[in-house]
Amino acid sequence: MLTRADHRIRVLLAMACARGHALLLLPKVRHYSSRVLACEGSAIPAALPTAAYVHLPFCKRRCHYCDFPIVALGESSSNAGSTMESYVDLVCQEIAAERSPSRGALQTVFFGGGTPSLIPIPLLQRIIQALEAKHGFSRDAPMEISMEMDPGTFSRDYLTEAIQSCGINRVSLGVQAFDDDLLKLCGRSHCLDDVFQSIEWIKDSLQNWSLDLISSLPHHTLASWRKSLEQAIAASPAHVSIYDLQIEQGTKFGNLYKPGMDPLPSDDDSAEFFKLGSSMLREAGYDHYEISNYARKGFQCRHNLVYWKNQGYYAYGLGSTSFVDGKRVKRSKRMREYAKFVEALAAGSPVLPESLEGSRTEAVLPESVEDRILDTVMLALRLAEGIDLRRFEAEFGSELAGILCDGLAEFVASGNVVFLDASRECTAERAGAVYGRLTDPNGFLVSNEIISRLFCLVK
Repeated sequence: MLTRADHRIRVLLAMACARGHALLLLPKVRHYSSRVLACEGSAIPAALPTAAYVHLPFCKRRCHYCDFPIVALGESSSNAGSTMESYVDLVCQEIAAERSPSRGALQTVFFGGGTPSLIPIPLLQRIIQALEAKHGFSRDAPMEISMEMDPGTFSRDYLTEAIQSCGINRVSLGVQAFDDDLLKLCGRSHCLDDVFQSIEWIKDSLQNWSLDLISSLPHHTLASWRKSLEQAIAASPAHVSIYDLQIEQGTKFGNLYKPGMDPLPSDDDSAEFFKLGSSMLREAGYDHYEISNYARKGFQCRHNLVYWKNQGYYAYGLGSTSFVDGKRVKRSKRMREYAKFVEALAAGSPVLPESLEGSRTEAVLPESVEDRILDTVMLALRLAEGIDLRRFEAEFGSELAGILCDGLAEFVASGNVVFLDASRECTAERAGAVYGRLTDPNGFLVSNEIISRLFCLVK
């Protein structure tokens, strides 16, 4: 069953653009045998990042489930413009001061938050220009420039200008529920009328757009969940993301509710929500390509696939985490400390390594071999394509690859894991297996158990 992630996994996915991700829980593995430590020299060099995430933290107010770093402006704030302008100044300074090992053209950009659609277009243009000046934009492949937008925070004219003057060609619409009562319960600032109006404007302007939903909300029933799924499918987005509600400490929901207790759905109910979403969306022609994500053919989110495939990426802004040259750098969630970080970076001061756990300033953590194994297995098994066994062997050696296959094979008889050959057809012959993947939905639902078992085997 999908459960709340520990700090390590949350750090890995802190860059993720959408709200309320259902993450995988893994034990913290402290000790590895000599066979693991002997893999320190990877046969696969790290590629230069071609993706950039920009965190735009401004919201009208904080939703009741949200623990992301945001700045709540209120419904009408007299100094919102100057606050946003000062923040964009910091982001542009950080981009200009980027210490990447070498220059490489970007292929994807993702504006997440927060509510990026609150940002004035001229400020959005400044960030786009800063990214292009620093990294360049790919001319070999079409750029994917995504932007999170919330219903009720933008107009048709705003959307048109964002597309025409900023190159936005993908929108992720934070609907969360097709139910006014649930939207109010979550503290959302929009209503169902805003949802339908926003969908109409987006469909008139873009083919490549995503719709976000949250399952397992308080008082959520299977009947109301089915209705939301039906309306999402009727809206016909190119992409759908479904996130299982996670109760986080310090949020309003965290103060009101305890996981597994009324009025929250039980774990069994949440499993039924997951299975219903998978079934209905696949029947409607969506490929369930990642645990929380579904797409029509050709519309997978290229930016988020960078995360799931454990590739490098730049990240800018409050609370964001980058992965460049084998190091993960986490920015502070506090605006004052983030500003100090940018100031030091721009001045050329060294970035000092710190403990990531509980750190209120930046942290630089070289990716160890233990981390690479954990990241590779955990992230790859979120994907429907599964883990590439040949690539795993090339990076970590044949002994560990064999152990991984043995661990996966334990779950084949139960129908939770399958092996695939080079043509991605199921194979019972381990010798011919090229990929190992979790089944949908049953394998995904016991992903914690499977992945935890795999890590026990390589200790």
